[in-house]
Amino acid sequence: MVVHRYRSWGAASRLAVVMFRMVMGMIVRCMVVFGMIVIVIVIVIVLGVY
Repeated sequence: MVVHRYRSWGAASRLAVVMFRMVMGMIVRCMVVFGMIVIVIVIVIVLGVY
């Protein structure tokens, strides 16, 4: 019984780690895209000013 519970906990923690990695990957991707957009906007503003 304890072994079965431990095994299910291991599967749950493994699933949580996979979900966490997916969420972190999405956040990093969104940050990279957002950063690129900000850089492009800054370049356009600088070129427009000068």
